[in-house]
Amino acid sequence: MEELKDLITDKRRENIDCRWFVPHQALRDLMTKDLVEKAIRDTNIWHYHVNDLIRVVLNGAQKTFAILALIGKPHCILRFVEDDNLQHSHLDYKLPLSLEKLQRLLPSATAARQFHEKQWEFTAPVFTGSVLPRVLEKEVILPYVGKSTIIGRGGFGVAHLVKVEPSHQIFGQGSQQDVRFPFQHPHVQRANS
Repeated sequence: MEELKDLITDKRRENIDCRWFVPHQALRDLMTKDLVEKAIRDTNIWHYHVNDLIRVVLNGAQKTFAILALIGKPHCILRFVEDDNLQHSHLDYKLPLSLEKLQRLLPSATAARQFHEKQWEFTAPVFTGSVLPRVLEKEVILPYVGKSTIIGRGGFGVAHLVKVEPSHQIFGQGSQQDVRFPFQHPHVQRANS
């Protein structure tokens, strides 16, 4: 299990606010069938659950399983599956989970807090070509990497040029590309008018 923890930790990337996140593609590439199988077999999970759990993890619970591995509770993946209400949906789609929900799923309040804090590293948003507004929770780690460059100032704020982690942007057909767009940095105060 220590090997998996180290491999996941090595995939983390620092954003422009000095917060760490795990890029989606890096985690997908890491979580191979062999690695997941080894990690699950190293737990005390009954052998007859192993193949089904491998399938669940590889088909939409990679983030959930990675978080559980990092907090030393990979065997708890079974509790998350048991709690899916037979929806057979991807467990990662349910992230981020509330602390209250995690306290019901995990064996201790400490484990619930650890999962709750760590999950934000795995839930950085993926930007698409949609212009519909979104409201993000304050804990969300934005996948902005490199340096932020001020490209303009106005009566209501400052426009920055940032680079988005390639696997966190999907703009139309084709491969990931460098995309430029201005944004209001959350730490810059708006001018009073």
